[in-house]
Amino acid sequence: EFAPGSSTSQSINMLELHRKLTESNTMIRRTKKDVYTQLPKVNVDVVPLGVTSDTLVQLANETQTESKWMQQQKGRDRGVAAFRVQQSLEKYLQEAIRLKLPLIIDWIKDFMQSTDEKLIVGVVHREKCGAILYEKFKDIAVHIDGSADAKKKDKLLTEFMTDGSKRLLVGNIQSVGTGIDGLQKVCCNMAIAELCWSPADIKQLMARLDRNGQTQPVNITFLVVKDSIDDMLVRMLDRKSKITGEVLDGVAPDKEETLAYMLNNKL
Repeated sequence: EFAPGSSTSQSINMLELHRKLTESNTMIRRTKKDVYTQLPKVNVDVVPLGVTSDTLVQLANETQTESKWMQQQKGRDRGVAAFRVQQSLEKYLQEAIRLKLPLIIDWIKDFMQSTDEKLIVGVVHREKCGAILYEKFKDIAVHIDGSADAKKKDKLLTEFMTDGSKRLLVGNIQSVGTGIDGLQKVCCNMAIAELCWSPADIKQLMARLDRNGQTQPVNITFLVVKDSIDDMLVRMLDRKSKITGEVLDGVAPDKEETLAYMLNNKL
């Protein structure tokens, strides 16, 4: 047995699962680095944003209380409890976003002033983050989220890739993370302004720059509120990435490459 229980933190024997999959030819794995050996290096960094509020602390305590209560429930009551936890987490996330937005805006301004390169900013919430960032930088930005149909999405992407004055792409992580090619030819910088629940979605977004045709080192920056729900998301993303790495590649990421390590070892 490889993954008892319902929590990914309980998953065990992932390396053994990888061995069984590969030796039985159930899985034949070819990585991007195997195919494109000349891809430039990907540099990942974490920038801790030191913000807090009484509301943030209160929501942290509420979420913890709801989670403990959920663990005590069974059957239908557990489903109701899980919904309450989700509501608490979303309120917690939105408070963290509200607090970090001014610092994200300052970070983007610093980037724009210190270089003439283009930047992609990945977000999760359309109104609470993406639309606000776009409104702040609309003279130099394009904004892509789930509301854009295929025709509009192509138009905005073309504008970003061909118009030198459009240096910023504010994009929903899922909307920009799939079905797009060409960004790697005009951009090598990305900031993850909001963390999502899936490391696969973040990796897909990063792959818009880390792909064949890229000629520059790729710089990925995670903007994280320390001592908040972002910390929890960082640990969760690291845990899921560890499981995926062990199952698919037979090796977990080095400790120094994990987001939690980079976050906690910043001066």
